[in-house]
Amino acid sequence: MQMKYDVIIIGAGPSGIVTGVTALKENPGKTFLMIREEEKGLVPCGIPYLFHDLDDISKNLMGPAPFVEAGGEVLIDTVTDVDIDAGKLRTSSGEEYAWKKLIFAAILGDFTLSSTATATAAAALSIGGGLTIGEGSTFATGAFNHTVSGAFDNSGTFTPSAGY
Repeated sequence: MQMKYDVIIIGAGPSGIVTGVTALKENPGKTFLMIREEEKGLVPCGIPYLFHDLDDISKNLMGPAPFVEAGGEVLIDTVTDVDIDAGKLRTSSGEEYAWKKLIFAAILGDFTLSSTATATAAAALSIGGGLTIGEGSTFATGAFNHTVSGAFDNSGTFTPSAGY
């Protein structure tokens, strides 16, 4: 059975949590799902280390509590396939989810656009693998700088913003 949400956020680090909480507050009545690979992630800030506020490693974890408290749902799973044209994704558990809006807050592996897919970045992306823009597809950078750790293969349309 396919589950449907108004907004799905992939990634639950600081950018995913802040985006989700803000979007929930601005869009009451909409359904939001955040998908993350683990229940809690590491605190991404060095300040607690500088002031020695973390007594042990267990205090170096953060979860999506602010997002849940704002009314969002969280799924612990891994996204294995995103079909932008169809507006759906599949997870490693085999479940399928549909969306009206999709937000990538984290891309740990390769990011591939194929067929007639079009993606415009709404924030800076850090792609843990390669970026492939297939024939007929388009990637627009928006006004952001992006990091691609793997190969960049462009057979489609890459649209950088002026000055980027």
